[in-house]
Amino acid sequence: MNSINDTFAEDENSQLLYIANVNTKLLQAFSIILPLIGMPGNTIAVYILHRMAGKDSVSAVFIKSLCVFNMIGLIVGLPRSIAKGVYENNFIYSYAKYCTFSQWVVCSLMSVTTWHIVLINGCRLITFFPSFKCANSYVGPHATIVLVCIACAGSELVVILLGLSYFYPAYSDPGCYLSRASLWAYIHFLIYAALPFLALASFNCILYYITWKRETLHSAGPEATAKRDLYLVIVLSSAHFMMTMFPTSFFYILPSSYFDFESAKGKSQSMLVYNVSVVLLYSGNCTNYVFYTCLGKRFRKELLRLVAPLCPKLCPKGYLEKALAVSENDPDSEHFSEKSEESRKKSRQSSMAKAIDVEDMNWRYDGSYRYTSSKSALTVGEFYSNLQPGRPGRLKSNDQRSSRVSGGSDSDGSSKNEWIGHRSTSVDITDGRKNFLEESSNKILPGSKSSTPSDRSNRSSIPKTGPQTSDPTKPKDPHKTESLKTNVSVKSNGSRK
Repeated sequence: MNSINDTFAEDENSQLLYIANVNTKLLQAFSIILPLIGMPGNTIAVYILHRMAGKDSVSAVFIKSLCVFNMIGLIVGLPRSIAKGVYENNFIYSYAKYCTFSQWVVCSLMSVTTWHIVLINGCRLITFFPSFKCANSYVGPHATIVLVCIACAGSELVVILLGLSYFYPAYSDPGCYLSRASLWAYIHFLIYAALPFLALASFNCILYYITWKRETLHSAGPEATAKRDLYLVIVLSSAHFMMTMFPTSFFYILPSSYFDFESAKGKSQSMLVYNVSVVLLYSGNCTNYVFYTCLGKRFRKELLRLVAPLCPKLCPKGYLEKALAVSENDPDSEHFSEKSEESRKKSRQSSMAKAIDVEDMNWRYDGSYRYTSSKSALTVGEFYSNLQPGRPGRLKSNDQRSSRVSGGSDSDGSSKNEWIGHRSTSVDITDGRKNFLEESSNKILPGSKSSTPSDRSNRSSIPKTGPQTSDPTKPKDPHKTESLKTNVSVKSNGSRK
């Protein structure tokens, strides 16, 4: 009988030794790997987001704030959790008030970090509803972050103080921790785990439904790629939230009878479960920003720009130059230059000018009317806009567009009446203009794509050279005809007449 008891004792001691070794290894990894991954990763994310062109957008502000609170949580909560795991008991403070303050700060940071994830997903949802964007003009992203911090800190403080006052009378205990499965534990679980998860799940379901209804999921365009990225963010962020937040929550709401705290084995098992849940919790602070930054194309470009010079051998040859060339022409990039913007504007203007043939045609008198792209030549649109009221065919002066100019002399004494015509000899402007409009219905401009009669009637054309005469059947007024005859001269570049 004694030998059987000794066997059970040896088995229990070996199990306790095994659990202690697992706890030691876990705490070593907990204290080294998590800060080594979390602090540099969050810092680089904040730096790259600050370099991007859309650094002042609502989503970027929320993600940067999330990274900052991740680092604060690692700095404040990590030593406390490691010390608690090392002592396999509550961390001992000299005064209970210090312990209460530490507990309040850590719980508030966890709640703020959790609700930041809800804000980021809610911001993505609001972008699909333009009517709700007006709220940004009243409450900006920074003000929203301040309000969330105040709400989380206030609710956690009320819960802790009420819990310590009504549900844990032994306030003088140095540990100052509430027992598990108390009302405080359930309320705390509701604040920083249950309610955020319900909000996050609701937002993601609505996002999934909206993007699915757009019916371009299976296309090969950039919009479909963006939707696939959004689906990936929805799935990964939800799974990551459940994996990191719920283990700690369930540990606090487990019934007290789940572990045998009267034995050393039960206490060791309880501390092992606690250490695993805390490792998952702080691993979320180390990795939650990845789903909201690294899955974005602009963030990856800026990350490549930052990392490639440090390790050029890891990047394929020519890949960096191609990515940077694309980012310089991307309006969302910080390196979108003014030169590229001007070139894009010029290309758009030239394409619009080609679509409107008439207003892109400039005529210049040089013995024969031919097409020229000179900027100083007189266009058809300028000719009709500069016509004087009540004087058909008479152009306004370059110096006094608002007044009539019936005649004048240039510095060399030559006539300075500006007319539109077809030759250097005398011409009847009234009949010439009529013939000009009649011929426009029978001719097609150079570069026209259509030659149908309906298209011809809507187009202007280059008039024929040679003398133009009025209708012989129509009686003429000799006085009027002589007054309307003149030499036609259209200036080109201010020198040729």
